[in-house]
Amino acid sequence: MTKTFLIAAWTATCFVAFLSQSSYASSREKMTDPDPRTTKAIHQDFPQATQIMWKRKGEDFIAIFHMYENKVTATYDNKGKLLSTLILISSESLPFEIRTKLAQKYPDYNVQCAREYMDKQGDNYFFILKKQEGDLINWLSIKSNDRHGFTMLQKLSERAK
Repeated sequence: MTKTFLIAAWTATCFVAFLSQSSYASSREKMTDPDPRTTKAIHQDFPQATQIMWKRKGEDFIAIFHMYENKVTATYDNKGKLLSTLILISSESLPFEIRTKLAQKYPDYNVQCAREYMDKQGDNYFFILKKQEGDLINWLSIKSNDRHGFTMLQKLSERAK
């Protein structure tokens, strides 16, 4: 029962965090307009961005927007410098090398959630994978390691009902 609850909570968290990145915009937190440098920077960094909404977090500005049918969250400092980008992506949108290595290492798993996180350290990919064998369902939370491997962050199992 506890495992079922944990898996349900984990899956719900995945969908809330990844599929509802625009929840910032619908939350009760006050949306704010950044200074002109940051507004100019987002249009230079992401010229195809649409439906841009802003939130302030400490000294930084968080932009939530759509681009190429993806939901994107970009963080800027108060001088308009891009600090990081989080993109909800489909498994089909993953780079070929990542998709191939993921399929080689986890051949019986299906990608349920994928996101790309970019910052000054580089690109990282995070996945929620699912495999069902009979009535046993296995869930994996995986992080890519500089495009050469993967680290398992968490593994959960449950019996299907």
